[in-house]
Amino acid sequence: MFSKVPSPLLRIRRLSRRATSEFAKATGISSICVRLLGMYGPFQDPTQFSLAPRSVHAALNGKPPNLESIFLGNADDAVDLCYIKDVARAIALLQTAEKLQYDVYNIGSGRLTPNRELVEAIKRVVPNFKMDLPPGIDKVELAIFRKSANSLLRLDCSCVEIREILHEPCWSNESIGNS
Repeated sequence: MFSKVPSPLLRIRRLSRRATSEFAKATGISSICVRLLGMYGPFQDPTQFSLAPRSVHAALNGKPPNLESIFLGNADDAVDLCYIKDVARAIALLQTAEKLQYDVYNIGSGRLTPNRELVEAIKRVVPNFKMDLPPGIDKVELAIFRKSANSLLRLDCSCVEIREILHEPCWSNESIGNS
């Protein structure tokens, strides 16, 4: 079970926002906090606890995926997946914007992608890929995570108006393996 991980991640999230705010106050230098979740793409560490990098690396290497310690790894569990090129573009746009309205920006696709859809997308590119996820939703991990994370599974791009600079992702999750 992976239920111990979200708590430290959420603490880091809160601490980084506070540190960013304190830095700005102490130095007078404008700063923002950028939240990223569900990134996938080239050169990603396949040992991360996310299903996306592990399954993609396994498929590309012709090996069975290691599902040990996968966080939210059931077929109907879903997270906001965002291709790394969209993440990079959003960060670049934030860095070069003349003026930003908020101190926190969530970067994500704004759409929950169920794990079964991720696996189907991988199988379209690597037809021989075999991956059997446990059915349904991991209710224990989801409950633990939601208790302290609220909407962290799907970074609500609209709540902090990331769309003021990045209107829509260029790379849809359907393009997995085509870039």
